[in-house]
Amino acid sequence: MLKNIQTYCAVILGSLLLSAAFADAQITITQPLEGEVSSFRNQAVIGSAPADAGIRLDINDTPIDSGVVRIDGVFEFLGVPTPEGPVTYTVTVRT
Repeated sequence: MLKNIQTYCAVILGSLLLSAAFADAQITITQPLEGEVSSFRNQAVIGSAPADAGIRLDINDTPIDSGVVRIDGVFEFLGVPTPEGPVTYTVTVRT
């Protein structure tokens, strides 16, 4: 019984460490560039992150879309409806 409890605790600890690794993962938005001006109402938001990570796109702190990073570490949100005025894109790892 004690061995089962130790195994169970090891599995939980491993899962927590894996979650922490994804939470600290670096995400880079490569398009659009910071400060870029566009007249398009729909944008492509492209970047890189750890492969297979679940991610979420926010525009001005409002969740817009979510997805999973491709195996090559690239993510693409295409045709994203974008409001007029200054816009801040944020991509985060979903936990």
